Amino acid sequence: MRYAVLVTGPAGAGKSTFCNALITHAQTMNRQVHLVNLDPAADKFEYKPVLDIRDLISLEDVMEELEFGPNGGLVYCFEGGELGEGEQMAQLLVRGFRADSRYLLNNLDWLEEELGQYEDEYLIIDCPGQIELYTNIPLLPQLANFLQRRLNYRVSAVYLLESQFIQDKSKFFAGVLSAMSCMLSLGISMLCLMSKMDLIKDDKGRVKREVGRYLDPDPGLIDEDTHSNERFHNLNKALVGLIEDQNIVSFLPLDVTDEDSVNTVLSHVDNMMQYGEAIELYTHIPLLPQLANFLQRRLNYRVSAVYLLESQFIQDKSKFFAGVLSAMSCMLSLGISMLCLMSKMDLIKDDKGRVKREVGRYLDPDPGLIDEDTHSNERFHNLNKALVGLIEDQNIVSFLPLDVTDEDSVNTVLSHVDNMMQYGEDEEPKMPKDLEEGMDE
Repeated sequence: MRYAVLVTGPAGAGKSTFCNALITHAQTMNRQVHLVNLDPAADKFEYKPVLDIRDLISLEDVMEELEFGPNGGLVYCFEGGELGEGEQMAQLLVRGFRADSRYLLNNLDWLEEELGQYEDEYLIIDCPGQIELYTNIPLLPQLANFLQRRLNYRVSAVYLLESQFIQDKSKFFAGVLSAMSCMLSLGISMLCLMSKMDLIKDDKGRVKREVGRYLDPDPGLIDEDTHSNERFHNLNKALVGLIEDQNIVSFLPLDVTDEDSVNTVLSHVDNMMQYGEAIELYTHIPLLPQLANFLQRRLNYRVSAVYLLESQFIQDKSKFFAGVLSAMSCMLSLGISMLCLMSKMDLIKDDKGRVKREVGRYLDPDPGLIDEDTHSNERFHNLNKALVGLIEDQNIVSFLPLDVTDEDSVNTVLSHVDNMMQYGEDEEPKMPKDLEEGMDE
């Protein structure tokens, strides 16, 4: 399965810095993550993009050839025609830089050729900072649709709003509306991030308490805004009421200098796209249940299953319990004996090769873990607790550790699978060889 994340947000929100931090963190987890640049004005990268729109068209070329300003040049890069065509130039001027032919969208074969080679990998797509490119021009929605339908990518987006917005309440809610506009325009799952959280910490490195009212936008903030223009106060209240009623915009804090913060964001993006979980083959499509039934009834096989959940899931408690529920879903769908394994245990050993002690709480899932999850969205906390209670009550999911680099670990797993299927228990007892030879004499 292929995955792509569109990194969006206004200019100066820290999109490129976030892309770099995300790639760096993913590489420490041995994950293949690649950068795609869709900003024709970009000039420097910490990681070389595997695809760069500047190889197709650059902002400098457009500005020089057509004598456009930066914004008109950006629009042209995404929607313009061929350089040097007088008729196209006239169309651009008459239609406010809107040409019939779209430069990038008319070169989707180039995009397909460049991106079609990646399998089971993760693309981080750095988008420009001009918000009209998301809301007024159909480029990114059409690009997301192309990636999903033509190239079979799972696509999601993140929207960055910098923490400095909270210094002006009206400006903050305007930013929230821009996030909603982007979400509606793209039509895909989107995670909102409040970036540059390191800039609003106190002297002891703690985030100010009132920031929580902005992460999950509090409508009462607008009543406290003494600088708000009185003429727009009722409009502001109505807009804030809309935000509260729809309840679709909340922010996850992002501090790119904090590895735990970056890891939490990556986990949320993974969950949003069901990274590594092609679970629909087990739960939504009857293929595997029918295959198991065919092997049992038609071909007289004893059939069982193993379900692997990688050890990296324990870095995010909510993500881990989501994985446990996926395992339960698979078990119920298949309707056969199933052994759950926690794989890649070699990746969570300490310097002496020992598995960390707290891992035991995940092998036999401890409901208390969810209460310790400080990164959990408060809106989902009660739901998480109810789901964890279900897991505890049913008591049918526990994990056997698997380290494929350890022969004893692999042998233990094989023994459990053998026992699950009663392997060899229906064979005729074999007579010792020496006794068999004595009977022949």
